[in-house]
Amino acid sequence: MSMILFQIHESWSILTVLNSTISVDTFFMLSGLLVAYNVLKVLDKQKGRLNIPMFYVHRYLRYVHRSVGRASRESLSFIS
Repeated sequence: MSMILFQIHESWSILTVLNSTISVDTFFMLSGLLVAYNVLKVLDKQKGRLNIPMFYVHRYLRYVHRSVGRASRESLSFIS
């Protein structure tokens, strides 16, 4: 049994699965830092006032715009 576990750890493909929690945690930390930076920038620009509903609308529109753009590019590349 221990030999099988040792052979699993030697495989490069399993290392991506074993290290996925570190990758996900790093992604969330970096995205949280970027959101905090943008919020602080808006607070500085608007003298300490933050419109929370508008903040979420802005984030949603940025996400939808990228998704729609990506889908249209993929459909156009499929036609060509």
